[in-house]
Amino acid sequence: MHNKYFSSSRQFLVAFILRVALAFALIYSAILGFFHPFEWINYFPSFLRSIFPDAVILNLFGLSELVLGAWLVWGKKIFIPSVLASFYLLASIIFNLDQFNNLFEDVSVLGIALALAILSYPRIIVDRNVNVPR
Repeated sequence: MHNKYFSSSRQFLVAFILRVALAFALIYSAILGFFHPFEWINYFPSFLRSIFPDAVILNLFGLSELVLGAWLVWGKKIFIPSVLASFYLLASIIFNLDQFNNLFEDVSVLGIALALAILSYPRIIVDRNVNVPR
């Protein structure tokens, strides 16, 4: 995406800031989940907790957050971790609407994840006057 408002160096800087912000949120919550598991387990839906033990859910989810965060910092093919993070955040919000006062910030992080997905998917044309290579 190149136009007079959004040079390639600005696009790189914006994408980098968004990647680091999302990676920080994922990695920080994974670390907190490992150190304070009982504060996090109640955010998972009861149907999931009835199938798997709490420790398995927390460890696998925390590991997946660490992998996604590292992938975002790595910076290659970030569409995939951006979409996965979007699903994680959207599910967290939907399944915990009764705790929205604690989760309202996740809406902003979801916006970051969605913006990264849009920036990293080259076939989306945001401005019809700009030619985006396919």
